[in-house]
Amino acid sequence: MTPTRTTFQPTFSPPTEQAFAAFESRWRADVPNLIEQVLTTIDPEENDNALVELVRIDMELASAVGPVRETRNYLARFPRLAVDPLVVRELLFEEFRLRKARGEPVSASEFGDRYEIDRESW
Repeated sequence: MTPTRTTFQPTFSPPTEQAFAAFESRWRADVPNLIEQVLTTIDPEENDNALVELVRIDMELASAVGPVRETRNYLARFPRLAVDPLVVRELLFEEFRLRKARGEPVSASEFGDRYEIDRESW
């Protein structure tokens, strides 16, 4: 069974939602599309939450065509994500969920131990 829980559910403005849709469309069309580029088009007040959402979108789309991208790579690429333990937990949960959906042998304790996070609700 694939886990479905999430606590990260911010509300975004219509222009930000449009930026997400455009990011996803370009991704699916195999057009070079960097998260960093999309962030420059998003209201600075929504930027932090938008980054988390863009990473989640990127992880999901990438996992549909290849291996699941690891959270640690996003944390290295965007160090500000690592500052908030709740964000780290949410991204790890996304990676865990995607790996489980692909049938990979993963466990919540592996993720919790590696990143020292609470994964009780997984």
